[in-house]
Amino acid sequence: MEVIKFFAGCAYQQHGTITNEEILEVMMLAGRNPRVRVLDITEFNPSFEDYNSSLLILNMVYYYLLGRANRWLVILYSIISWAK
Repeated sequence: MEVIKFFAGCAYQQHGTITNEEILEVMMLAGRNPRVRVLDITEFNPSFEDYNSSLLILNMVYYYLLGRANRWLVILYSIISWAK
């Protein structure tokens, strides 16, 4: 989680970090990619993190699942259009 700029649980901020909006876009793209089969978010401790960190992780999982749903909708649409 240290790569995300403005993430409250980081011990230090590295140069070249990405924004919250960028990580959400990455999660959406990961969900759309059929080669991605596992999602693993590490280094999160709710007893030390603040509410915003929990909300960001929740949104990361949500965007990943939106990408997965979009993948299935594209497949379903192609099957329906092929059957016509």
